Amino acid sequence: MGLKNSMSLVKHYLQTASQLCQVYDGAIPFHFVLKQFFSQHKKYGSRDRKWITGLCYSFLRLGKAMPTAAVTERLEQAWFLCSLAPNRLLEDIKSSWNELATLPVEKKMEVIDHPFSIEEIAPFASLLSEGISATQYAAHFLKQPDVFIRIRPRNEKPVTDRLKSLDWNFELHGHSVRLPPGSAVDKHFLLDKQVVVQDLHSQKVGDIIREVFKQENFVPAVMWDCCAASGGKSIMMKDLYPGLQITVSDIRPSILQNLGNRFKDAGISSYQSFVADLTNSNGLKEVKKQLRSPLHLIIADMPCTGSGTWARTPEQLYFFKEDMIASYASKQIAIASNALAYLSSGGYFVYVTCSVFEQENEAVVAQLTADYSMQLLSSHVLDGTGIKSDSMFVTILKKR
Repeated sequence: MGLKNSMSLVKHYLQTASQLCQVYDGAIPFHFVLKQFFSQHKKYGSRDRKWITGLCYSFLRLGKAMPTAAVTERLEQAWFLCSLAPNRLLEDIKSSWNELATLPVEKKMEVIDHPFSIEEIAPFASLLSEGISATQYAAHFLKQPDVFIRIRPRNEKPVTDRLKSLDWNFELHGHSVRLPPGSAVDKHFLLDKQVVVQDLHSQKVGDIIREVFKQENFVPAVMWDCCAASGGKSIMMKDLYPGLQITVSDIRPSILQNLGNRFKDAGISSYQSFVADLTNSNGLKEVKKQLRSPLHLIIADMPCTGSGTWARTPEQLYFFKEDMIASYASKQIAIASNALAYLSSGGYFVYVTCSVFEQENEAVVAQLTADYSMQLLSSHVLDGTGIKSDSMFVTILKKR
């Protein structure tokens, strides 16, 4: 039914969002907190949930900025900076702001009540990989990234026909489709069978791999995805190289179970899977047991800070501590070092992160290149900050 429509409604939304933001400790993704809250408080209708959710995420999108501001002030200012068009809630918060909702964020920053520099949202200028602008990186948190899907082979016509019938605002580039945030892809397409929900730059990783391997005159026959997670990179590689034999591993059994379900939907029935922690000796014993001989292709989509994807999950920026970078970098070097023991001479190692931090990207690759006699074939920082996409890092190394 929803709450009553009155001026006190805005105050109630702000109060509710303030309470949620103050009790949230970052232990679980924020969308789970919202789901639990609204399931316990049935009085909130869909419109109420929309406004409260939007306020909370706007609050988190300010990241490290305004650390001492009152929560309500931060909520109001964040809502203005994140609003792309005039709206009723902003009108009731401050009508003069509502008239300026369509302005670029730089102009909005000039009229807010508690000015701060845009870089304060994500104050990491000295830590970023080359090519990532500190100002643009901070500013991109104020917008929700778009949704991207990859059309799987032999599904081009049914997917594009369906998109046109839905009258969605979409952009089609080859097999990649850009959709507005919140697009209900799962309600209109068969996930992992017809399309894969996969960020634009994650798809670009596949394009880079294909181009390098073409130059190398290399067609992979066997691949080990050593940090497979839910298998998105493996499905992409299978689409690029249909004859590819896949081995996947991850530290988490539950993740590999989810991978198995996705592979089934994707029509991948023949593959090898095992649980292994590549940072300790017990995990290496399992790798030795499962991999009988060195491989010519290993892909490592590394565990990382995920800083290239935080615009989708801004709570991670809000609770981030810089010492986490060194911890992840150490883990990445350990995983890569242990995986490289199973790479054959002349074999290829694909190192991928969704991080924007140099210590997780270029620094790790520099150490691997120096310590393991690896030839650097290709290295790219894929900057998504200006195109409402994720940012990623991909390097392809060849064992001498």
